[in-house]
Amino acid sequence: MKNVTTRWTPFSLEDVYKVTNNIKLWPRLFDSYTKVEILEITTTYVKFKLFINENKKEFSWISERKLDINNRIVYGQRLDPKYPFNFMKLKWIYKPEKSGTRLTWIQEFEPSSTLDLKDQQRLIKHMQNTDKTMGKFMGRVNEFIKERK
Repeated sequence: MKNVTTRWTPFSLEDVYKVTNNIKLWPRLFDSYTKVEILEITTTYVKFKLFINENKKEFSWISERKLDINNRIVYGQRLDPKYPFNFMKLKWIYKPEKSGTRLTWIQEFEPSSTLDLKDQQRLIKHMQNTDKTMGKFMGRVNEFIKERK
């Protein structure tokens, strides 16, 4: 399955790129993430563990992001555990546009084949909320950048 979502922001590509790729900020920028642990980091790579609380139970997984700094594209994927997916891959594309920045998210995933049909459908429906999730995320990114100006 594939989701594509695009948002424009009035802030510079450099500001947007810097803030959105600061994984330590994600618990502040995303509703669902409660904390993050950086496991490995270089100028073009970050491996991290994300945490969420769901029904008063904590869940976590390890992901990675590879930054193509020259082209302003970031590739990410969920590493371990992949469940409830067979795979989950992301691509974030940053483009300067009209004195601001257009950010496009491409999310490709496949529900785990071990999920029953009802849970697969629920996961697909959840993943189709990406547009709403990323809208909130960009609102918070904008607020964060504005506070720093």
